[in-house]
Amino acid sequence: MIKEQVDSFSYSCAIDKYEWDEDLIREMLTLADNSLQHGEIGLTASFPSKDKNIVPHTVISVPKMNNGECNVKTLHSYPNENAIIITETSVKNKSIKGYSL
Repeated sequence: MIKEQVDSFSYSCAIDKYEWDEDLIREMLTLADNSLQHGEIGLTASFPSKDKNIVPHTVISVPKMNNGECNVKTLHSYPNENAIIITETSVKNKSIKGYSL
């Protein structure tokens, strides 16, 4: 976990590596779809693959900013490495109270 504090801003980022897991990929795809349905940011992309059963994905979910805090969750899948990387990042401006997008 990385944590930084500069004046009223705080930043944290966690990066985790997992073995390939189709259920985890589906969970992140659902998270991005749910974000879109709530007027938030959700992005999914799949990439060409020689093996039609294993499709590389990138997923980004950004819920609405609330009280000056923005959280971003990403998934990057690497079938050639049998790996999934998930990041969770938070940026917060502590001087903003009650502000939402």
